[in-house]
Amino acid sequence: EFSLLAALAVLVVMVPGAQALWLMRVRDFRTVLLAPAVGIGLLGLLTFIAAPIGGWSWVYPTGLIALLLAAMILQRARERGRATSTAVAGEAVLRGRSSKATLLWAAAGVSVFVAAYMPVFVATVIDPGLPQTLNLADAAFHLTGAKLVADTGDVSPLTALAEVRTPVAATGVYYPVLWHAFVALLIPLSSVGTATNAAIVAVGLVFWPISLSALSVSLTRSAPSAAFWAPMLAVTSSLFPGSILFRWSMDPFGMSVPLVASALAVMIWWQRGRQEGAATSRPLLICFALIFVGAIAAQPSTALLIAVIPLVTLVSALAWSGINAVRRGAWVRSALSGGTILVLVIVGAVAVKAATRLSYVQSLGSFQRAQLGYWGSLYELARGGPTYPQTATSFLPWAVICVVGAVWAIWSLRSQAGWIFSGTALAFLLIYMASSGPDNVFRLLTGPWYKDYTRLAVFVIALV
Repeated sequence: EFSLLAALAVLVVMVPGAQALWLMRVRDFRTVLLAPAVGIGLLGLLTFIAAPIGGWSWVYPTGLIALLLAAMILQRARERGRATSTAVAGEAVLRGRSSKATLLWAAAGVSVFVAAYMPVFVATVIDPGLPQTLNLADAAFHLTGAKLVADTGDVSPLTALAEVRTPVAATGVYYPVLWHAFVALLIPLSSVGTATNAAIVAVGLVFWPISLSALSVSLTRSAPSAAFWAPMLAVTSSLFPGSILFRWSMDPFGMSVPLVASALAVMIWWQRGRQEGAATSRPLLICFALIFVGAIAAQPSTALLIAVIPLVTLVSALAWSGINAVRRGAWVRSALSGGTILVLVIVGAVAVKAATRLSYVQSLGSFQRAQLGYWGSLYELARGGPTYPQTATSFLPWAVICVVGAVWAIWSLRSQAGWIFSGTALAFLLIYMASSGPDNVFRLLTGPWYKDYTRLAVFVIALV
């Protein structure tokens, strides 16, 4: 029963995601590798549509799947009538790569990830049972919230969980309910505890490694095996999903984590496709928008991190253009690129200064959390995140991977895609360090993440 429930949790996200990608003519291995992120985005969009209507149930996702299927049939008939080829997704960006081989490598990587983490899941979540799980404040809240959504059908982020939230912030304050809406779909088929565990398996053991495969493949042009190595290496860090989902029950945040890797992969593919004239470059922007919507519905603080990616892409494009202009001796164009970057930096600094004066930002930044210090944060990162291994040498494999990843990030600066990746990794690293450093203006701005260096470490580790 549990296996079928977990499979259903995977399918209710991946099927509409794959359908949407097919309709956007993204019809290679990316149809599968991006399906979880796009599917979460569509599910989040459904919750926003259902919020004023009410009655959240299987009617919404099944209706969406039926609607997308009808659109696929119509588009297929239209393409046949025009005698046009549908295999357009592999042009330019993915030249010389076998979609079938990439999917096989990705399946192998996900299988290794599941095999490595399933015993941890059983020992941490299944064996202790629901009574032990309820001792955790976050777990009890999210279990109650999912049951409330299932009973009332209310998925409004302003009112759905008002009954179980604190009186101070009960109504009128945005609280993401995508996770609870996701679990609520499964509750009629089983208990709330089993439904939650099935959702955890779908997000942590399937969507997460698939998103890592998408990111690793986007960074390479001729290595389908990259889809295998990223999930396999991710096993070396126990932070996600081990600590975040299994132990600490940060469920809404956990649902948003795979979206970041997928969003970065989409932006890299878009940049390469735009340069090489691929027909699927524009639809990828729609994918990015859907992923962003999914992050807002799942965990808005993660949406802020995703918003960093296009900003880094803009700056990297200007820097890349300026460097190429210098090489060609086009000093005027180089000066324009450098001046634009300087203007962006100044505008950013002014915006940060103005943001720190807002009472809302100050209230978020008032959250109290212990400091690690800048050097301490880097040390914890080298340990695989603030997970505190039992022995002094148990984190050495991860430390080696960190060093290799950092070296590769520098080496990858030979291409603009490498600039996007390395720039995003650097931005996430600086945000992570700011959250763990002394209480100053930089740490104040990490209030949307509760100054929680543990959850921010997930994204840095993922890119490494």
